[in-house]
Amino acid sequence: MDIALQIVQNKAEKTVWDKRDGSQRTLDKSDICPISGKWLIPASCTEEEPPRIEEGCRVSFQDGKWKTEKAEEQIEKEETQKYKPVVKSIREEIEELKSQLEELKLEFKKEVENYGRKADS
Repeated sequence: MDIALQIVQNKAEKTVWDKRDGSQRTLDKSDICPISGKWLIPASCTEEEPPRIEEGCRVSFQDGKWKTEKAEEQIEKEETQKYKPVVKSIREEIEELKSQLEELKLEFKKEVENYGRKADS
């Protein structure tokens, strides 16, 4: 028996990583080909360890290498932070317009009352 084959067969476990999310999977002796003695690595896995990822990011294995990208939740969080000042500004403007409307209503009411007095005279 080939020395490399003996080494593989004597090793009880092998670590691989899921290409979709970088999660770790452990293969055991049942994942060794009885004919060749080589590890049978699932198509959705790779032997290449993924890089460390920052919080709010995710990894995927594409075109033979790991790619890091921002997770949807992180993108939404950043978008929310980006537009927060705009929303605050719009709310302040709405409050200012409401205040102006109230002032205009009072002026209009006074004009109507003055008009009514002039008509009675």
